[in-house]
Parts: sequence; structure tokens; C-alpha cells
Amino acid sequence: MRKEERIIVKINVKDVVQDTAQPRQDWDNNEKALLSLSEDIKEKGMYYPIIVSPFVKTNSNELILGDMATKHDDRKWWILDGERRWLSAVKLGHETIDAMVRTNLTMLEMLEIQFASNTKRLSVTVTEMSKAIIRYRDEYRKEHGKYNEVDFINSLCSLTGLSATYFKNVEAINRADDDMKKSVFAYEVGGYAPSEIEKVTKDEDLRRGITDAYLESKRQIGANAPRAIKYDLKVIEAEDSLKPDEKRLLAKQIFNDFINQGKRTRDTEPHFLLYKQKAMKFLREVQHWNLNGLKTKEVATLVGLIENVHTYFKEERRLNGQMFSSNMGENIFGKATGKSRG
Repeated sequence: MRKEERIIVKINVKDVVQDTAQPRQDWDNNEKALLSLSEDIKEKGMYYPIIVSPFVKTNSNELILGDMATKHDDRKWWILDGERRWLSAVKLGHETIDAMVRTNLTMLEMLEIQFASNTKRLSVTVTEMSKAIIRYRDEYRKEHGKYNEVDFINSLCSLTGLSATYFKNVEAINRADDDMKKSVFAYEVGGYAPSEIEKVTKDEDLRRGITDAYLESKRQIGANAPRAIKYDLKVIEAEDSLKPDEKRLLAKQIFNDFINQGKRTRDTEPHFLLYKQKAMKFLREVQHWNLNGLKTKEVATLVGLIENVHTYFKEERRLNGQMFSSNMGENIFGKATGKSRG
């Protein structure tokens, strides 16, 4: 980048365009800080100029930057630093504002200024950051070509002072399914939920099942709640008898079972996969017992007890007042069964 002269000039407030893709967008939650700054500027004036860069968007959607844009009749100013100061000036009814004009920056360099300035003052949410990273990544790719992901994350850490772990959590939002992203951006689901789902399982069907539970819940679920079912998910991953849609449904049922524990509610749908999984979990636990001292008859009694647990879930049809079909297919050991008692 060649050296440029940096001068401070007065520009029209109405010619400044708010950037809808910069890292910080949640101005409503920062309203108190914005009001405080407005009062300070009203009383003492503005201490520092905003930083802007000229741009022109043509009718053919071409973007003109730098010196060429400065000379254009339809030139506007893109804020690189100082959006709160500009918003305060608008609020106070100012016609002009002091600005340092930068005319020799690439798009990536502009984004770097935005990341550095907007993340070290007021807080930026993970949802805001996830949107900003998409554009930053595009410009980073244009300038660096094929790049190492570690270098990309390190560049963000250097600009913002935030950790690599933070950006991995942020990027999980962008990797999430579209409906999950939509709910995260609408603040219906916590911003760290996609990252926590990724941490507990690599299986896409299981992840989708947990996502279903989040999206269908009528109340907020903690972002770290998936950790509680990590063991159960590992067990399911090791099985090869479940179809993709069954794994998805089972993960949803297990997760709902956890978040609804202690609530005096009845399930409205039959959850056979969940009940079978519970019975199998009991069986695996019993198999870890020291049975060496048991006689053959006692072992048979114990096995019978386990079978009765499964029968209670599946055949007696009493759990949560639900009804199952008269023949559910197989018993706890995977053997075919006859018709159950109706």
C-alpha cells in the first residue's frame, strides 16, 4: 500500500452510509452508551474524527473505491471507525461531522479497521461477529488466495484481541443448518448452541436431532445443555442398527427427556426409541456388575428383571399414559417377539 496523506475534513452527515455488515450491529442493547456519548458531544464537542472511505455504487452494481470515488458526483462515505459518533451527530441534528478520509485502502484493509475498532470498545455478540466474518473471509480469500485456516483465525485474533476458541464458536453458527442460523439471529436460540452441539457429536443426524429439539422448544434452552447427553450420543454413534431418521429422532427424544426432567408432563407421542434406549442403558449398567458370585438361577432372575423393565416400557403401555401398537417387533436382546398382551 502506497503512503497516503491523511487529512481531517468536514463532511455532510447525510452523505455517510451506515454499514450493515460491520461487526457491531446491536445498537438497541447499547442504547444507554449511545445516549451518554450524545450528551457528552453536545456538551463538549467531538474529541476525535470518524474515519471514512469514499465509495460509489454504480447502476450496474459496480463498486468504485478510493480517489476515483472521491471525484464522483454520487460519492458516499463508508464508516470505518466512529459509527457511534456519527449516530450521535445524527441524533443531535448536526449537518456536518469531522472525518479523516482514507482513499488508498483495499476492501480487506477497510474490514480490518472495522474489526479492530468495533470489537475493542462496546461488546460485539457472537451473532454479529458471525455475519461480519462471512464478508471478511471473502475479502481475505481474494487477497491471499488459498490460505491456511489457522492463519485466518490468527488474523482475526490479532485484530480484535479475542481468542481462537471464541472464533471457533462463532464459525459454528455459520456452519449450522439454515433454520438454526435463522433462530440464532432472531435471538430465539443462544449464539453458542451450534458450537456446543458440534462438541458433543460428529454425527450429522444426531446433531440435527438436537437442533430439532432447540427449534421446537417453547422455552429457552441453555447453550451448554447438550453436554448432559454426550455419553448417550456416544453410545448411539457406536450402534449400526439405526437408520439416519431414527438417530435424528432418538437424539431429539433423549435431549427433550433431559431438558424436561422433573416436569409433571405427559408425552403426547409414542417414544419407543427413547424407551428402548433407556432399557438398554440399564442393561449395560448391569453388565458392569460383578456377577461372578451369582448362581445360574440368580442370573436368570436378574435377566428376567431386565426383560420386565423393557416389557413395562414396550408392552404394558403404561409409561406416561401412552399407547403402543400390539406388536413392537423385538425384545431387549434383539430377538423377535410374539404379540404383546393387549
